Amino acid sequence: MIPTVLMEVEKLVIPLAVQRFVLLEAGPAGFYTAQHLIKARPDVTVDIYERLPVPFGLVRFGVAPDHPEVKNVINTFTQTARHERCSFYGNVNVGKDLSVTELQEAYHAVVLSYGAEGNRRMGVPGEDLSGVYSAKDFVGWYNGLPSCREVRIQPLAFP
Repeated sequence: MIPTVLMEVEKLVIPLAVQRFVLLEAGPAGFYTAQHLIKARPDVTVDIYERLPVPFGLVRFGVAPDHPEVKNVINTFTQTARHERCSFYGNVNVGKDLSVTELQEAYHAVVLSYGAEGNRRMGVPGEDLSGVYSAKDFVGWYNGLPSCREVRIQPLAFP
């Protein structure tokens, strides 16, 4: 999906007067978009708004502990976030703290770069039982995602 997003951005014709982009959500889609815009257009500045206090979305909270190599992309995203034409704003809930209309008035372009939020159900018997968690919730709990702090993992007792 990311190559499609990048291809669409490459085809976008931007008048010289357009300089300010806002990206809504700071996960992989947001940072890859910011990285491409900064590289492709020296006249563009990028602000990234995220409802969580920290950036990187699923890369930070959704990668299983046995896949540390996947988290290495955080280094690339950190370089993008530190770029002089990129700013990150955490704890911003669009729709509550700011409206889309306000963003449209303040920016030349608004990019919706949010990713998958929900769990996928498999439709198997028992998936709704107490103590059964989706991979997303379990990995979120393991990685300290604030919305998963209520997950209560009980150790299994073997006879």
